Amino acid sequence: MKTILVIDDESLLRSSIARAIRSEGYCVAEAKNKAEALEKLKSVGCDLAVVDLYLEDGMHGMELIREIHQGNPDVKVIVITALGTDEVRDALQREGIDGFFDKPFEIKELKKTVECLLNGVKGLSGKTENREERGDKEKEGFS
Repeated sequence: MKTILVIDDESLLRSSIARAIRSEGYCVAEAKNKAEALEKLKSVGCDLAVVDLYLEDGMHGMELIREIHQGNPDVKVIVITALGTDEVRDALQREGIDGFFDKPFEIKELKKTVECLLNGVKGLSGKTENREERGDKEKEGFS
């Protein structure tokens, strides 16, 4: 069974995302900050992480994404944020994230993206690509 780690300091949003993903048959772990996220990665592992860009402990999600990829290069990452400027999206693309959602977003769209990424489908277009093949190409979910 695939495991998804949901990292967000807003407990209501975090639990809503976790519940929605769990309803699709996935194992879901939750974390509210960097320390919890890294502990869950170590103890449970994950196939995909949903990461809020700004966490309560002052941790910028970009740093957490780097740490996730450093120790677990195959983990897919979807970023959620209320502050999604073009500059932020460009920086996240360079970090090799797999999806991006501005808050507020539709949970059903997040669930579709999770399903596509875990089944080797690139975004919602049906294409498959790995990080090396993507390079600087624009990815769906970023427009």
